[in-house]
This record gives sequence, C-alpha cells and structure tokens, in this order.
Amino acid sequence: MLLSLGIESGDRVGFLGRKCAEFFELLFGAAKMGAVVCAVNWRLSAEEVAYVLGDSGAATVIAHAEFLYAVPAGLQIVVLDGEGNDSYPALRDAAPNLDPNGTPAPDDTWLQLYSSGTTGHPKGVLITYGNLAAFLDAGLDVNHLAPESVSLVALPVFHIGGTGWAMQGLASGATIVLMREMTPAGALRLVGQHRVTHSLWVPTMVQMITVCDEPADVSSIELIMYGAAPISDTTLIEAIERFGNVFVGAYGLTETCGPLVFLAAQDHDPSGPRSHLLRSAGRPALNTELKVVDPATLEELPDGTDGEILIRSPQVMAGYWGLSGATASSMVDDWLRTGDIGNLQDGYLYVNDRLKDMIISGGENVYPAEVENVVAAHPAVLEVAIIGVPHEKWGETPIAFVVLRAGETVTEGEFIAFGRERLAGFKCPTAVVFCDALPRNASGKLLKRELRAPYWEGLTRRV
Repeated sequence: MLLSLGIESGDRVGFLGRKCAEFFELLFGAAKMGAVVCAVNWRLSAEEVAYVLGDSGAATVIAHAEFLYAVPAGLQIVVLDGEGNDSYPALRDAAPNLDPNGTPAPDDTWLQLYSSGTTGHPKGVLITYGNLAAFLDAGLDVNHLAPESVSLVALPVFHIGGTGWAMQGLASGATIVLMREMTPAGALRLVGQHRVTHSLWVPTMVQMITVCDEPADVSSIELIMYGAAPISDTTLIEAIERFGNVFVGAYGLTETCGPLVFLAAQDHDPSGPRSHLLRSAGRPALNTELKVVDPATLEELPDGTDGEILIRSPQVMAGYWGLSGATASSMVDDWLRTGDIGNLQDGYLYVNDRLKDMIISGGENVYPAEVENVVAAHPAVLEVAIIGVPHEKWGETPIAFVVLRAGETVTEGEFIAFGRERLAGFKCPTAVVFCDALPRNASGKLLKRELRAPYWEGLTRRV
C-alpha cells in the first residue's frame, strides 16, 4: 500500500490516530521498505500538529477521521476509518502482495517521535532499529513477557511508552490488548475481561486506577510497570495495597527509546528496612551505564552527591531530526545529557528533579520533587506542584499549588505546618495556592512554566 502511495525509502509517513492494529501494520510495512513512521500527538492543537508534520517533512498522513481537521492542506491523506476507495482498508486490501524484501540496518531510523515540548517547539527524536533491539532485550529481561502473557497497552502510540510497550509484547508473542482511550474504569474492566497479566501505566494512571471504585477482578495481574513522571510514596503504597507487590519502576526518556533503569518488584517494600528505595528509579539495565556530573564543569561526582544524570547505552537516540546543534549539545562524547538531577547510591539511581525546575533559596538547593512527595502524603491532597517564586531576601522561595481530594478542606496554615514538621525550613512552601486542576500539555506533562509565569513577569531572570 505504501508503495502504491508513492512513498519511498527514507520518506516520513505521518500517523495521526488512536491506538489501533493498523498502526502496527504501518510500522512493519514501513520497515520493509525503509520508510519512517512519524506518530503525531493527536492532543495537540491544529497549529501544533501542522508544525510537527511540517518539521518531519511527511507528505502523506494516515489519520482517523476525527483528527482530519488538524491536517494541513496539501498533504496526501489516508483515512483509517473511511469507507471510500481511498480509505486505508480499501487501499490496503487492493495493494498487490509484493514484498520489498527490505532489511533495515541497525543505524537506520525506525521511528520519529516528537518530544513533548514543555519549552519551545517539540523536537523530532530519531530512534533507530539498533535502539529498538537494545530496548527489547533490556525490557524483556525485566518484565518477563511470554507467549502466555496478556499485555494491556494503555498509553498512546505517539508516546514511546505506548509503542515500545506494545513492541515488547509482540516480540515475546504475548496477546496484545489495545485500549483505544484510557479511562480508569475501562482499564479495570479490560483487566478482568481479558485476564491481563502485564501493563505499563504512568503515575497519574496509577493514582486514578487505584482510587477508582469500579469492581474488578485484578488477580491475573503479574506486573505493572510505571514511569515517565515522578510518583509519590503515598500513591505507590496505596497502589501496592490494592494490586499487590506487582509494581516495577522504570526510568527513561524518548531519547533513550524508553526505560533503561528499573526498580524491581522486590525493591518495593514500604514497611521494611529498605523502604527508602521507593524513592529510587532503580538500577540500570545490563546494556546501560550511568554517571552523575556537575552540570557546569561536567566533572563526575561521588556517590550521594546530586548532579546531572548522564546515560551511555545502545538505546540512546541517533539525534534530533534536522537539529545538529541540539543533538551536539545533548551529548558529551557518547553520553546523553538527560537534564535530570539526581545521584547514585549503592548502584541505585535517585532522580530528584529536572535541572530547570530546581529552586535556589538562600543559596540552598531545593528540589521540588522532594517537597511534592512530602506534601502529597497529606491525606487531603490529590495533586501538588511546587515552584520557585521571587523573594527579596532569599532570591527564591517555594510555593505549593494543591488540588484537594473531593470533599476535603484544609487551610494554608495547616499545609505549611504539615511541611515544617517533615522538611528543613528552607524547603517548606511559604504559600499555598488551591486550584481545581494543574496545567498539563497534550502529553499530560505538568506545565510548571505556566504556574511560574505570573510571578516572574517583568523580571529579567527566572532563577
């Protein structure tokens, strides 16, 4: 079908749709002929979709009808759920049964995914077949998917967590259950209906599914991997209480073709002597090396000292599409600069925050993720975000944005007192803003810049 559309080796093919079997047909078909699939986030605005498609250079877009409004004029469009002769089913079924016999090389690009763009335009991440092979080896060594497994794919395919997780299931011969649109009740129903054994959830999903009152038999679950964002101790403990000790932590980036650091289920021991490991991202996969450096000098730091996390692994991307400068600045020799702050202790990685999110108050470093974890333990809190705002004396001071659980009421003073009992004074929020929801981008990532903006308006510095 792709050949009949005039697509050639090296061409980008846009995909703008929900999870469906056709996406994986497209992925494997493109591999046979050397084309590259560019899965686009359908939660983006039409203007943002146009930017991504324009940046990718895709001349053909395969899309569900509900997203056609976002496809710019002038592109060749194939409608996944159309009915005419130019629809995906008709074109696929009418195409000659020809095998291009293509065999991709490890350095050839497999997939082009766009970073979430929490600052500026998103960047096209070039993921190679070599990256994919290393990712499959590392992941299957941890999740133990097998032909008898039933894997629920809950994340969208424009997210490496969605496509990558599905590929691991396919590589293992497992049964794949594609969840078209994630809802907590829907996820629980699918677990019971299909006797799901494995799934990958982001922390917001863990939280929402854990507190969902949908009755469901979850006894079939053997492993739930979680990652892509920080998770609070409270959320994790509540999830373990509901589902059992089936959780495996995962740390990685789009730029690393997904996770390559894992916290094993046996390391989740909330009430035992190693309960501190709940704050750890885990140990690196066998194919991965980690080091922590001073972000300014790039000198390696000793264990237990916070710095920027660098990664060396065959999972690290080939680079950013069309952005040689950004590619060069993201690498130090063959080490990827993650932009994450953390430290290593006894082989375990602790990720404390994003470099750009760190607060400096009176010369002391304050990591919002640490403070958020403490505030999230308050029984009235559903979600929390900590940011730094200008302070005449201290330079910056942390404040909290809090979303309360339904029916809860708490005063600002009570929250501040709660924090002061558990944190050093300079880390404690000095103000609390109660809100109905926290701002997120189309990938669900928290937009702290929108929370910061009113406080820093008119100032020349942002720290």
